[in-house]
Amino acid sequence: MSGRWFNYEDSLKNMPATFDRYVQRYINGELCQLLDQNNSLSEISHKRKITFYGPKGLSKDYRGFGKRDVHYSHYGRICLVETPESEKIGLTLHFATHARIEGGQIKTLYVPTDQTNAKLCYLNPSEEENTAILPYSDDNEVNKNQYFARRGKDGMIRLYNKSKAHYQDAYPSQCIGLAAALVPFIQHDDANRVLWVQKTLNSLFPFYILKGLWSRQDLKKK
Repeated sequence: MSGRWFNYEDSLKNMPATFDRYVQRYINGELCQLLDQNNSLSEISHKRKITFYGPKGLSKDYRGFGKRDVHYSHYGRICLVETPESEKIGLTLHFATHARIEGGQIKTLYVPTDQTNAKLCYLNPSEEENTAILPYSDDNEVNKNQYFARRGKDGMIRLYNKSKAHYQDAYPSQCIGLAAALVPFIQHDDANRVLWVQKTLNSLFPFYILKGLWSRQDLKKK
């Protein structure tokens, strides 16, 4: 048998150094962060965070506006509200409530308008370009043949014939993230107020199993 024997003793001696090298690589990476476990909401929001920074991304010195703008393809895929109030505004974002990644693309959930095929489906931006999408609403109908719908190609809302609208939003909170969806009457609030409230919810959202307060103020006794 040719070749040399594999030296298990040497491999075991080198294992700690190899392990430490890979651990340090991930710990010191730009995209590696400690998980926010303040409560269940903040943990889920942290896991659904995405960013333009990192390897092959934008540098931390980026101060432009082009990448921060909202694109029509963000609808149903990226939360339109939740973003930091700092130089990272518009560059660190969160997934929408019903968005998921398939094949390296962000997809969102829709309901086919065809009554014979009521199965929910996930679409990427290119798959919804050639159709009109109805919003989630019970009183969306203008007359028997026309509806207000959003065109997938550019996001413009227009009147369309019923035959042109092949999909409908699956949920009313589809265009926002989980924290923003918990804001009461969000459709009537100012965007700045919604941004502030959802950040407060991430800090104050209660645990599933409530426990006694560690500290109590005199006003709470009253």
